[in-house]
Amino acid sequence: MSSWRFKRPTKKERLRAALASRTEKLDEVPLAFTPVPESAFKPISKPKGVDWLREQKERGQSFISFERGVFKAVPHGKFTVIELVPIGPVPNLEEISRFTAAFISPCTCRVAKAIPLSEASSSSREGDEGQLQLKCSTVYKALKKRKMTRGSARDVLVTIGVTMADLYPGEGWNFVYGQADIVDGLGVFSFSRYNDNGYVFQWGDDLKKASANQVQPDGTVDSKLLYRSCKVLTHEAGHLFGMLHCTFYECLMCGCNHLEEFDKRPMYLCPVDLRKLQSSLKFDVAIRYKVFFFIF
Repeated sequence: MSSWRFKRPTKKERLRAALASRTEKLDEVPLAFTPVPESAFKPISKPKGVDWLREQKERGQSFISFERGVFKAVPHGKFTVIELVPIGPVPNLEEISRFTAAFISPCTCRVAKAIPLSEASSSSREGDEGQLQLKCSTVYKALKKRKMTRGSARDVLVTIGVTMADLYPGEGWNFVYGQADIVDGLGVFSFSRYNDNGYVFQWGDDLKKASANQVQPDGTVDSKLLYRSCKVLTHEAGHLFGMLHCTFYECLMCGCNHLEEFDKRPMYLCPVDLRKLQSSLKFDVAIRYKVFFFIF
């Protein structure tokens, strides 16, 4: 049995995590990157049961550590677009794209033409509950093939494949919510386990006949699925921009081991992670909060 035990950071440690240098003093940190008001930025809660930090050895990433990181997407020149590529039919992508665009502004986000499920299923398998599972590496191959042949789309910084099919990374794994390849600027993420109505695609389905009616039968928006999808996509986009899991505050970038833990995390970044993203994207923090106010 592992002897690992997560130790919650003290208030001073949380504040120091936002420092931009060894010489910057706590009272010199811009107000936007401090926990004000304190009621909005709660210290990370003590993990229990099978929570993420009960099982994962993570010690956190300060702003200084983030700045030293090499593997992260940084907008440069005309490369300012995050492209969402549906792998099969995916509901609410235009709404998810608008939310993601606000999160990564001044970068932009757009939805590309879908890759059929049948083109990413050569290594698929049956999951423990009879669901279709796509292999992450096969999805990456489909994304890379598309990347090599897309011609005029030369402004893409990061490409993210999104799907309603379940995913697995390889033998020995039951499933994975998603994976990111920062070096190639690629990610693939599944919304399947955030759907309260169960798995959309079952093993044995004729994937060439996969349609939007399967993922959104009555044409209405599932508000909970939409909220969760926006949340997971921006969390994973944060990883592509170089942010590790947060261990300082209750934060969008906190790791999650199960749906209950995921649902209790906030939709916004803590002061430490906000400073990280702002250092890469150079957005105006006040304007960013106003935009999110109108979205919510």
